[in-house]
Amino acid sequence: MRLGDDKRFAVLEMLADGHGTDAPALLAIPGGPGFSRHTLLPWLKPLCHDIRVAGIDLPGSGDASLDVGLDYGWVSYSCDLKLAHAALGGRPMVILGHGWGAAMAVEYAIAAPADVAALVLVNPLCTFNPSGSDDGAQMRMVERTDPLLMHDWNAGVRSDFLAACVGDAAWETVEANPWWGRMIRTQFADCPANWKDRMEGVPWRLRAYAHYKGAGMFDPSSAMAVYDLAERMADVRPILPILPILPILPILPILIVGSSHDANYVAPAKLHAERLLAARAGAEVQRFDQLGHFPFVEQPKAFAAAVSRFLAAHRLI
Repeated sequence: MRLGDDKRFAVLEMLADGHGTDAPALLAIPGGPGFSRHTLLPWLKPLCHDIRVAGIDLPGSGDASLDVGLDYGWVSYSCDLKLAHAALGGRPMVILGHGWGAAMAVEYAIAAPADVAALVLVNPLCTFNPSGSDDGAQMRMVERTDPLLMHDWNAGVRSDFLAACVGDAAWETVEANPWWGRMIRTQFADCPANWKDRMEGVPWRLRAYAHYKGAGMFDPSSAMAVYDLAERMADVRPILPILPILPILPILPILIVGSSHDANYVAPAKLHAERLLAARAGAEVQRFDQLGHFPFVEQPKAFAAAVSRFLAAHRLI
């Protein structure tokens, strides 16, 4: 389903299920910008037993719009998510965000609290600058999984990427390089074969990453370089019904998922998930041992069971 106009549009995909359109919906936001819904949605099928599940390609990602000059900021992306919310029926929805998508989920909950019934934040990123990195752990992961990765980066991928950032090379050429798929596979504790099969031919939209999320890593003047999700969590509030004064104010249900082997530069738990949990009183946590940045890929049934338990406990399914 295409959402928006010809210049700027998102792509919404529903997984097949037996639920009616009045059933609660879960919207899954990938770890992009630049990450396709295919990095997340196919592995959420076990959740379809309990809730309607949809995934989205936001502008700059997957099959969504790629026009030069698109705004990849929180406000414009929140407008895209508002269209998705309407397409899913307009009822409060559960938002599941992975990596950067966790921050996007929080920003949407701040911007449109009436649209959000709960948040599931999977290996969330608190910061996007080098302080959120564990370079030593990343290099150990790379050496174990793809020892030539950094050699190939320095031998040409890096120069091509930087040239595209300043308009001296075509993004299409850079994005077609298989190096990016190899790099993502270093983020698994044990990359399953079905990931490689499913991701064959799925584009990595590096243009959106470079001009927004990734800018926090290499441009100190970028707004993303000073972003702090732990601080933003303080602004997440549920919409209260018109009722007499309550002795205890309700809180928005939040589940934080952290993986013990998400030790590379993406989201080491000690720098991200654990800090976020400390900043948000009342949030719940689900830890997965021996899994990497994509726990829903490595253990889809166990991941779905954990999310379903959380949703059931809050009477959302």
